[in-house]
Amino acid sequence: MIEGSDVKNARIDFTVDVNSINTGVEMRDKHLRSADFFDVPKFPSMKFGSTSIKKSGKIYKLNGNLTIKDVVRPVVFDVVMNGPVKGKNGGDIYGFSAKTTINRFDYGVA
Repeated sequence: MIEGSDVKNARIDFTVDVNSINTGVEMRDKHLRSADFFDVPKFPSMKFGSTSIKKSGKIYKLNGNLTIKDVVRPVVFDVVMNGPVKGKNGGDIYGFSAKTTINRFDYGVA
């Protein structure tokens, strides 16, 4: 959610359905969903909640807390804003892409 026109005041939260893992190899996907890795029956989702966003050159640094298997760790996403393009109603539409790297062992994912 963005209040006003300044993205630095944005609040970004998302949830990932871990059961949606799809590597293109069914046997591997099933193993990733098992207790050996994500333990989907016990931990069906990953969650992110932002704490701040700051512009850094042409990108934004999105800080927040990522929860995987009930383990919460701070992460920083590099975010690129794409757009604007004109929407059907004539308003501006922006898209964003975000990237980060985590260590799965920090979250108890073997």
